[in-house]
Amino acid sequence: MKGDVAIEARHLVAKEVDLVGSRNSLHEFDEVIALFESARIDPRQVVTDRVRMEEVPGAFTRWAAEPGSIGKVLVSVTA
Repeated sequence: MKGDVAIEARHLVAKEVDLVGSRNSLHEFDEVIALFESARIDPRQVVTDRVRMEEVPGAFTRWAAEPGSIGKVLVSVTA
């Protein structure tokens, strides 16, 4: 979404909501894939954690406590 977004602060305050922004990098995927394919970057080195679905809450807790310690997290959804 681009541009301004109107938000009523009273809704955030009343529900004690934390608002966090993020961005995507749609136009960078081709470059990243090329780096992986050329072996200039090993995608396995970007992944810092592998968790099962039931471990996701703990991963979020750790990420909140130590944000610099986590890169990408792979979540296993298989039985």
